[in-house]
Amino acid sequence: MNNQRFPDSFLFGGAICAMQAEGGFDQGGRGLSNGDLRKKGLGTFNDFDINNEDRENTDDYSFRKGVNFYGRYKEYLAEMHELGLQCFRMSISWSRIFPNGDDEEPNEEGLKYYDDVFDELNRLGMEPFVTLSHFEIPLHLVQKYNGWMDRRVIGFYEKYCRTVFERYKGKVRYWITFNEINNVVSFPFWAIGLDIRDSKNPMQDMYQALHHLFVANALSIKALHEIDPAAKIGDMTSVSTIYAYSCNPDEVFEAFRQRRLKYFFIDMQAKGEYPYQMKRFFEENNVELKIEDGDLEILKNNTVDYITCSYYQSAVYKEGEALTSDTGGFRSKAKNPYLTATQWGWQIDPKGLRFVLNELYERYHLPIFISENGVGMIEKLDENNTVIDDYRIEYIRNHLKAVYEAIRDGVDVFGYTYWGPFDIVAASAGSMEKRYGFVFVDYDDYGNGSGKLFRKKSFDWYRHVIDTRGASLFED
Repeated sequence: MNNQRFPDSFLFGGAICAMQAEGGFDQGGRGLSNGDLRKKGLGTFNDFDINNEDRENTDDYSFRKGVNFYGRYKEYLAEMHELGLQCFRMSISWSRIFPNGDDEEPNEEGLKYYDDVFDELNRLGMEPFVTLSHFEIPLHLVQKYNGWMDRRVIGFYEKYCRTVFERYKGKVRYWITFNEINNVVSFPFWAIGLDIRDSKNPMQDMYQALHHLFVANALSIKALHEIDPAAKIGDMTSVSTIYAYSCNPDEVFEAFRQRRLKYFFIDMQAKGEYPYQMKRFFEENNVELKIEDGDLEILKNNTVDYITCSYYQSAVYKEGEALTSDTGGFRSKAKNPYLTATQWGWQIDPKGLRFVLNELYERYHLPIFISENGVGMIEKLDENNTVIDDYRIEYIRNHLKAVYEAIRDGVDVFGYTYWGPFDIVAASAGSMEKRYGFVFVDYDDYGNGSGKLFRKKSFDWYRHVIDTRGASLFED
């Protein structure tokens, strides 16, 4: 850590996912997934029909088209290579490998597609970080088995994992299990394909499904360690700092309790056991888990090699005002008067990232990879076919400085992938309106536009950050 530079081993990169970028939902033998039912627009998380298999309607479902990463991945990856990315986080579409989820044999066309993508990444010198399930499960598993409510889905997921681990051994060295599974408490269908809208006890069903998912998660870790001992695998959660609005002990404790509930999801994957505080939580919410013989041993003996997390904002807990959650973490009606916010109301808090990184490392003593951090804004090309996104530069500068300080604190942070390095369909907005990229992609929600790629001001800035190993962050 000399001269305010990041360690040589630290990886700078970018992150996308199949559901939001790939498109091609009806190509290459891919089956439908829960993500294909997500309607565009804010407030559509619970507006879906699991029996809707209408493949003709793409206008209402922006994720079905994405930005055509499926057909244009070489163009996008060439831009990322020019940007200087050292690693690239992406996901495999489970329904592209097993279109129904319970198929006897995998879809060879889907397997070949990811072979080609990983080969291109390796040719360009970008390390793949691959998420196995990024807000996706084959729709057939939801329709026939009620998704993760059925223990049989554990076996289907393990089969999928073993298939891709064996296929891409030597091509992918870093894996991530489930993306932001803690968001199941806010939008269960979109996060893990769980439909509990008509449940008599939603908490019971949610945590029973999660138990099955945790067992599947542990079995996937076991499978990777058996198949490719040289590879590593981590979890992924959305993390937020939650402050007390005042020094009122009730608010201080509730802020602590809310953070701890969120860390429950990491506890299950990094420690491999149900934490003590969940006993009371389950009792108070009438949750009685059905845990089969051997489940707890599987969980305990198969934990992650590292932790990954997304971080976008912080929140405050004020007595009498409930915290809510979206794809960017916790939100609260009460606002932190010391922070500014984005157009979408997400409060910008770089120091909160340093806080979270220290808290995670103190709690788990595992290496940490920041798999998502970024700022989305409504943007249009100017007369020079670019976007002067100084706000993005400022956002990343301050957050990377916070990461640097956390490393100086002694936290083992080994990488950072900005979300997303080129514009894709935004998860929280369900549309192309909210843009995150260093590269402007000329598509709208309907797939209309030239499809051309235009570099924003932040493109050259981030490239210089990577070239200088972060030293340029501290230049006046």
